[in-house]
Amino acid sequence: MIIYSSNFDDLDYINAHIRHRKFTNDISSSFKLVEHIPNPYPVELSLLNSGDTSYADFYIYKIHNNI
Repeated sequence: MIIYSSNFDDLDYINAHIRHRKFTNDISSSFKLVEHIPNPYPVELSLLNSGDTSYADFYIYKIHNNI
């Protein structure tokens, strides 16, 4: 499973249609985080409205087998 998302609880006061959620609290224990790839273009205040940044990172999970 691959998720591209922010991972914190907050409201975006500049963009009212955006709500950040800490989704990792809701991932089943059946899945194991394999890799977290930080965004190479994180949000910076100076570039906030440039369209060249993102709050989201990649989170890659696999099914965890407890055998």
